[in-house]
Amino acid sequence: MKLTEFEHSKFKAIVNKKTIPVVEIPYSNYQLWNELYFYAKKSFREVKPTKSLALPNGPHKGHFRYMVTHNNQSHELVIVCASGCYRFLVQPTKLKGNTVSGRKSVLELFKIMDKYNIDFSKYACQSSQEGLNIKQQILSPVIKVVRNLYLNRIIDHVYHLDLNSSYASRVVEAYPELKEVYTELYENRKNDNDLFKHVLTNSIGCFQSPYCPDWKDRRRAKPYMFAKLSKIAINGTVAKIKQLQDKLISKGKIPILINTDGIWYYSINGPYHDKEEGTSLGQWKNDHLDVKFLMTSAGSYQYVENGVCKTVLRGTSNLDKIKQREDWEFGDIQRLNGRAYYFFDEEKGIVEDYA
Repeated sequence: MKLTEFEHSKFKAIVNKKTIPVVEIPYSNYQLWNELYFYAKKSFREVKPTKSLALPNGPHKGHFRYMVTHNNQSHELVIVCASGCYRFLVQPTKLKGNTVSGRKSVLELFKIMDKYNIDFSKYACQSSQEGLNIKQQILSPVIKVVRNLYLNRIIDHVYHLDLNSSYASRVVEAYPELKEVYTELYENRKNDNDLFKHVLTNSIGCFQSPYCPDWKDRRRAKPYMFAKLSKIAINGTVAKIKQLQDKLISKGKIPILINTDGIWYYSINGPYHDKEEGTSLGQWKNDHLDVKFLMTSAGSYQYVENGVCKTVLRGTSNLDKIKQREDWEFGDIQRLNGRAYYFFDEEKGIVEDYA
């Protein structure tokens, strides 16, 4: 294995990590990441990342070095050496078509704002510290089993209520003057390999991140610049789901599972309807009707609709190694011996285990 086989940028004395092309490695091939990590550990000096997870220069300027960073389930290795600058990112496999980074999502959104002559800076935080303070007020998206009674039981007559682009909808509710912009994104969300669909979602995460692009100088980052919008989108979605959950209960429906911007519910007398139902931004729809349903946890369930079995499982499992997920049969989710999880060890690299 040669480093030069991988995409990279030329060696520079002062290195901006963002200018280095990213080589993405799925966890199914984590051994490759480990090989690269052990090579770097043997060959170069390790440096610690800055608070914003950037590659430090300063006294390290011009020196060969490597750096490892961790963010949730992702682990990144950066190598700076004579042959060039490299970034290797090991992470869970992304959803099909979801290759739009948070930064790109925000920059695409900025282009639409320019088109409508909107000064987006009016929605920005006054400082990064203010943005960080607001970020700390953002709730975690709700993913939970509502009724444990229904775990590991096959249930008929299950429906799914889905909020249409909920994050964007909540922003538009707070700032109606942005409705035209977000409606254009929403109506074109399936064009260009789902580009705008991911812009609508991924931009919200980037708004509250250290890497959020500055509205005025878009080549630079301004940490947490639009955290206020993230708070409106995420906290507003949590509140909206709670409101709809209460409405379902009032109509004799039984919510059984919440998955961020949707609710799986049991109903013996058909789907729920109200005046907010529809396909437009700000509305909601029933996108799965009268299915057979089986769940083993909040992030692990199967359903049969129109004779086809669909599986939703966060992460990977031992069964993924021997059977494509689209070939799983209804009930396979109860026969898993464990779900794979990965962690980093300084001596061993990425370690795979099953829980």
